[in-house]
Amino acid sequence: MEIYRQLAENNPDAFLPYVAMTLYNLAVLHIEQGLLEKAKQEAMESFEIYKRFAEISPEAFNGYVEKAKQLLKGASINCLGEANSQ
Repeated sequence: MEIYRQLAENNPDAFLPYVAMTLYNLAVLHIEQGLLEKAKQEAMESFEIYKRFAEISPEAFNGYVEKAKQLLKGASINCLGEANSQ
């Protein structure tokens, strides 16, 4: 993750989508591990990056925006459910 972030600093158009993809994958992993707040933050950042790119190239990124939005919704619901069960 750190390497992608460093690469994205110098060439955001080439590497920010990889940052978003990695954040998305980490969010999925963290949901499975029960690290819901962390997953929610990662899903949100992934969503924001994909959304920005979709404004420039909707055909290429709208699908990723929707997947990240669904993941974020799932992480938020899980966070609420976790809080309610405690």
